[in-house]
Amino acid sequence: MRRRRDSRPRRHRLRATRLPDIPLRARHRDTRRPDTPATGYPPAGYPPGAWPGYGQRSRTNGFAVASLVLSLVGWLPCGIGSVLAIIFGFVAKEQIKRSQGREHGSGLANAGIIIGFVAIALWLVFFVVSLGHSGSGA
Repeated sequence: MRRRRDSRPRRHRLRATRLPDIPLRARHRDTRRPDTPATGYPPAGYPPGAWPGYGQRSRTNGFAVASLVLSLVGWLPCGIGSVLAIIFGFVAKEQIKRSQGREHGSGLANAGIIIGFVAIALWLVFFVVSLGHSGSGA
């Protein structure tokens, strides 16, 4: 940047107004607060606090997922999957209880147990009805 050699008064480059003859750093200082730094920025505040940690991420119990899946498709192989769904559901609920919040999925385990019992009940009704029809025919 070139320095002006003549003694003409300084003017703003966009406006034709005369600038006051005070140093540039002092011109940007806030006159209401004497402790404001000369750069024109407000004084620095306190540093931000640390964010709380997210902790350990909980995961879904595998037995709970297997219980739900087997209860939904377990009726196909003669109800064996429904029996396994009930067993896996109770195992999953016990593991979730012992995990102290590290695992979740008790709702999946409950759904697997309930659907498994309903599927076994439907298989029993189907078996009784099919026995009744086969014995009454001639």
